[in-house]
Amino acid sequence: MTSTTPDEIRADIEATRAQLGHDLDELSDRVSPHKVAGRTAAGVKEKVAGAGSALKPKLDEATLRARGSAGHAAAVAQETAHRQLDAHPQVADALHRTTATAGSAVTIGREKATQTATAGRAKAGALVTAGRDRARENPRAAGSAAGGAAVLGVVAALVARRRRRRRRAGDI
Repeated sequence: MTSTTPDEIRADIEATRAQLGHDLDELSDRVSPHKVAGRTAAGVKEKVAGAGSALKPKLDEATLRARGSAGHAAAVAQETAHRQLDAHPQVADALHRTTATAGSAVTIGREKATQTATAGRAKAGALVTAGRDRARENPRAAGSAAGGAAVLGVVAALVARRRRRRRRAGDI
């Protein structure tokens, strides 16, 4: 419906200006480098947190395998030493030294696994902090980094999908 009086025309113009102002505010909010960098940083943070969550089971599995291997090595060494002791009484001293060495190997393996896990967590935290700092300093670089992270995620997903398909094809 068209306005015919000057007051109605002015009112329509003011309403249109207000709507355009609102639309411009919303558009500038969407493309603001600060807002884009914030959304990008949030996305990177989620991916890093997801990567950290995905890394934890692998670290735990590696720790368990290391403990298992060290424990198995200790058991085999102890069994061998007992057989030698039964066959040769002079081997008793060698048995005690072997047992002590195997126990030390288990302890060292546990310490190394703990140190590796701690170092991995610390490095991930440092990388997240550095990424946040860089994002604050240069929003455009943060956007580029987020794009790179997205590409890396897509490539990783494609590689995983391809591996699953190959496994299925080999099982058939």
